Amino acid sequence: MMLLASCFPHPSEYQVVLGQHQRLHDDGTEQYFNVTRIHVHPSYNGNTNLDGFANDVAVLELSGDVDLSHPQVSPIQLATLNTDFTGLSCEISGWGKLLGKYSLADENGPIGVEGDTGGPMVCDGKLAGIYSWVVSPCRTTFPSVFTRVSEYTEWINSQ
Repeated sequence: MMLLASCFPHPSEYQVVLGQHQRLHDDGTEQYFNVTRIHVHPSYNGNTNLDGFANDVAVLELSGDVDLSHPQVSPIQLATLNTDFTGLSCEISGWGKLLGKYSLADENGPIGVEGDTGGPMVCDGKLAGIYSWVVSPCRTTFPSVFTRVSEYTEWINSQ
């Protein structure tokens, strides 16, 4: 099974939870997996001073098969090369901080300001972006930066 995420180094430090809609409460729909391997894009170097986290994408291998029979867990189609989402309304979500230094959100909802790295941007039913970074948390005067999935679909599918 493969998932997308913003880059991180050690598989043993992470666990993937699918089907969870409240961060602090289980409702029985959750599926838990260890990460067995992380495929970081070969051109990612993590140096924001030079390239602003260019190629900030990774593919995660999970320790088991995902049960897709639950309606809370379903695959999403990846945006393909040259897909244009200009003018469309897109959805972004995560459990990051809602305001400044306040605590993390409990329910999965509109993206917060910190802690949402790796979160999805879905446009027209396709995964169009992966939340990468922001210049200044909690300020609306700067844009949030997303990795454009359509530029990496071929690489993702080859992993």
